[in-house]
Amino acid sequence: MGDVFARTALSRSRPRVGLLSNGEEPGKGNELVRQAGPLLEALELDFIGNVEPTAAFAGACDVLVTDGFTGNIMVKTVEATAHVVTDLLRSEVRSGVGRAVGARLLAPLLRRFRQRTDARASGGALLLGVPGVVVVGHGRSDARAVASSLRHAADVARSGLVERTGEAIERALSTALPAAPGPR
Repeated sequence: MGDVFARTALSRSRPRVGLLSNGEEPGKGNELVRQAGPLLEALELDFIGNVEPTAAFAGACDVLVTDGFTGNIMVKTVEATAHVVTDLLRSEVRSGVGRAVGARLLAPLLRRFRQRTDARASGGALLLGVPGVVVVGHGRSDARAVASSLRHAADVARSGLVERTGEAIERALSTALPAAPGPR
């Protein structure tokens, strides 16, 4: 599904698919990660193996596969880090002798940083694998986040992503699973 999304929405001709883990070696990760690696390897993907979070953010892969719990923790940690860094920068700029000059010089930079890290700009995460367009928003989403989610959902609906994802799942299942026995 991620491969189809990257091809359709991100225009990647051969997306690099990584598996989120605590180390690059195939034996790393919990049982779920260790079992998922060989399954991903067997698919017709450009599977690059295990990817640590630092490498993922550095662009090691186009698609990062993870379970819902771990992925949610990762996203929330990134959101929290962006808020903490913004607050720390704001506090440092406002303190000390040169605060007025510093604040004026850094204001455009801090605004751009805030815009690039503001989760409300995307509104939510696209839920793939369901027969329709679903964007999952944050429980504390405001009007801007909801509007962004609606724009995102409309873009996805127009792109044909849901249909292509369904077709890709059918192809993957037909090649990965043995044929079901017929009636006896």
